[in-house]
Amino acid sequence: MKIHSTLLVIFLAALAGCSSEEPGPMRFPEEPVHRDRLAPELVPPSSDVMATERWHARLEKIAPAGWTVGDAVDQLEAPEGWSRIEGGRGISFTIANSGAAPPGPREGLRPSDSPHAKSKKSFTLWFMPLDWKGKFDGPTQVKCFGANKDWQLYCTVSDHQGWDRPEEDVARAFKVALAPRG
Repeated sequence: MKIHSTLLVIFLAALAGCSSEEPGPMRFPEEPVHRDRLAPELVPPSSDVMATERWHARLEKIAPAGWTVGDAVDQLEAPEGWSRIEGGRGISFTIANSGAAPPGPREGLRPSDSPHAKSKKSFTLWFMPLDWKGKFDGPTQVKCFGANKDWQLYCTVSDHQGWDRPEEDVARAFKVALAPRG
């Protein structure tokens, strides 16, 4: 027993000598530095705005007075009257003429009597990826009117009376090369 107690004393003495640190909280050699951050901005920078939001704003900018741009509809298989053969899905915007009477007084006419009151017209623009291929099934008159480096653009052929050249205006705004007419 004497040997056991001697070994125990030597072992405890060795343990006490190994620890040169004072007792207390554990310290890490490289503690991370915490800095206060400013609150995020209420309006995201323009680089964070979705492409569809930028396109919507661009369409609103080129649309004549009295025309409104609807919200984007995405994940579309094909433009109206077409069927998808292959390729990615697209996005569309419907642009509508509010049907308001031209500015200026119109004596004796109520708004509902105006010849423009029932003439609400709308047409749709489709942005289809370049790899999209489809087949025209009809009867809706929708045609491809051009492409840019990212998209093929389709639009309904009619119901844009009151907007003289919507295809040309959209082509300019989105840098679209117009398809040859024929």
